[in-house]
Amino acid sequence: MLFLIRGKNKFRNALKLKQIWSKVICVLVFIKVQVDNAEGFPNEGPYVVCANHASYLDILLMFLILPDDFAFLGKAEVLKWPIINVFFLKGIDIPVYRGSVKRAKECLDMADLALKDERSIAIFPRRWNGYQ
Repeated sequence: MLFLIRGKNKFRNALKLKQIWSKVICVLVFIKVQVDNAEGFPNEGPYVVCANHASYLDILLMFLILPDDFAFLGKAEVLKWPIINVFFLKGIDIPVYRGSVKRAKECLDMADLALKDERSIAIFPRRWNGYQ
């Protein structure tokens, strides 16, 4: 896996790996993915997708639903998760450090660079209930 996600084609290869991984897991847990209204999705990117997050399966489903390459913005805690952390450590996805304003800004700068490089962004915003 590490061999595939380096070099010039690392983003395309990472997306293919994630799509295959997502399909396999969906088959194993008996989830059938059907995309309706795909023509309503923008034809040209990059774009920012802000989706609701109800379970860990949501992450897998994004790779089967979104038509183009994208970078996930994910909480920095994912750097402790095996396998998934590789994509964040290799610069394919972007960790969000919520405990530091300076590091959070660095994350936004990385997201800005990804958009300028024609990569879309996907994020599951933190739910805010009005009280912090």
